Amino acid sequence: MAFEQKGDDWSANAKSYNALPQDDESPITRPSMVLVKTLNHALPIAEATAILDVGCGPGTTIGMLIRQLGSQIPPNARLIASDFSAGMIEQLEERKKTATDPLWNRIEPLVSNAEDLAGIYDSSISHVMGSLVYNLIPDSQKALEAAYRVLKPGGVACMCTWVTLEWMDLMKLAAENTKGNTAPASLFPEPWLSVEGIKKKFEEAGFNDSTFETQEAFMAIDDPAPYFNGFVRAKNPAANLYIGGYTEEELDRFEEEWIRLAFERHPKSPKKLKGIFVVSTGRK
Repeated sequence: MAFEQKGDDWSANAKSYNALPQDDESPITRPSMVLVKTLNHALPIAEATAILDVGCGPGTTIGMLIRQLGSQIPPNARLIASDFSAGMIEQLEERKKTATDPLWNRIEPLVSNAEDLAGIYDSSISHVMGSLVYNLIPDSQKALEAAYRVLKPGGVACMCTWVTLEWMDLMKLAAENTKGNTAPASLFPEPWLSVEGIKKKFEEAGFNDSTFETQEAFMAIDDPAPYFNGFVRAKNPAANLYIGGYTEEELDRFEEEWIRLAFERHPKSPKKLKGIFVVSTGRK
């Protein structure tokens, strides 16, 4: 079962999420980099008629697309960024105001739930992308079917989804040691924890010519403050599974315990916590 979440939960965390570290190995940036490269390999961006970023957040992945392949985006191709969180769309709008690349002005923000993609016509999109979102959706199968619905025949969907997260494993231990709290062994439903499970979901949604590849990202924690403040203290919905309802004193103890566990596991610099994700593609 996916953890409960609402658009307002992510809206409250949107500004802090946008400020998380974004080096090329980071949990925010690395999946987007891999996704854009993989999507372009599956169906060249130069052939795009409309690109849809599902669960766009503050614009990390569509921004990566512009950064890496902006010169290949056809002048008439639509760029649509959707998220069910109005706060995330507001962060995207703020980035549009300060972006220097004129391609940002072409982005069409849309508040829309991935489970139905309301506002997107059938068979209207050549490329669908979604980074770190599909395995968090309560009805992920419905969301995959919505992505399939909006794709043109021959169009491609590409997404990255976490399989294991070392930093979340340590959060579970820290919560147990701090307050005796228990939390799910995994944030993600069982089918998303293996290539075999993801492949089955793609097949059930109707996708063909699918590909699946395992990749890694790293959270640099020599200075853990940027991640801890932006993720845990900012009450990211995933973090709230472990620290929801904590007092400030309890949160301080939790932070000390999480850092102790992380540094005990990785005593030498550079200290990095690993996340493993799968990048998947499917064609309509």
